[in-house]
Amino acid sequence: MRSTVSRLIVSGGAVFAVALAAQGQVTFYTGTSRIVNSDGSLPFSDITQNGQTLVNYQSAGLRVHVNDFAFVFTPCGFNNPNVYYPNGGVGERINVTKVNGGDFAILETQVSHGFGGCTIFMWASAYNNGNLIAHFDADVQGGTLIGFEGVFDELVIGSYQNAQVRDTHDELALNAIALDNMQHGTGQSRYTCATSGPCPGTKTIAWTGAEPNRQQGIVFASSQGNFIIPGGVCQGTQLGLSSQNIQLVNTIPTGPNGTGQVNGQAGPGACGGFIQLITVPSCATSNVAPI
Repeated sequence: MRSTVSRLIVSGGAVFAVALAAQGQVTFYTGTSRIVNSDGSLPFSDITQNGQTLVNYQSAGLRVHVNDFAFVFTPCGFNNPNVYYPNGGVGERINVTKVNGGDFAILETQVSHGFGGCTIFMWASAYNNGNLIAHFDADVQGGTLIGFEGVFDELVIGSYQNAQVRDTHDELALNAIALDNMQHGTGQSRYTCATSGPCPGTKTIAWTGAEPNRQQGIVFASSQGNFIIPGGVCQGTQLGLSSQNIQLVNTIPTGPNGTGQVNGQAGPGACGGFIQLITVPSCATSNVAPI
């Protein structure tokens, strides 16, 4: 059943991206920007000399911080040397917040690193009011745009020599991530779903805020969780469902206005479970709704 969901996500050939602020969920995506209204862009163009401090770097309403100095070079996948890169790596992750201390809706950046090769073994953690909301492990190629969507006020991010080191989640391990073209802002209207009706019996699934005239999958699991897409374009993306009995129930159109509803029969085995909607080819997802 895990492979069924993976095929749905990969078949769109696009990025898989999700967010649900109401439940405190923060999600990760790669590829196409999802920012519609930008609150500021940060190209790091003023980092031009080796030895410039990276401590408390502020621009475009963002504060980017690491206790190190810049090393100017062009990392794999980047097209210029003016990037945020700690000289020789550093035994801590990079911290990103808003200067005013406010919440992010979306934060994006290009990533690369100073290790050999072009695969970035990334570990990122999102916090709100000092509380860990979510963390993400992902292997992406240098120059990839990555994004985080939801409600959070701090992102801590690093890249490691290989997946084995990354997966220890050791804050003191050597991090050599490079960042460029950082941006924050807001995206499209929230993609939400809700269910109504008895269980077992006829259930109605209603949705709003979907991309119009697309196909969407109804994904079921017995419990909520953090199912990670295991491969393909969306590798490393986290759902709001667990892997317990996860399956694609059906694929239906989003409708000309991105709103609609559909009825279906829920058997006893579905009761107490949860659904989430996934639109293809963008792979945007809704919140998680109980059956």
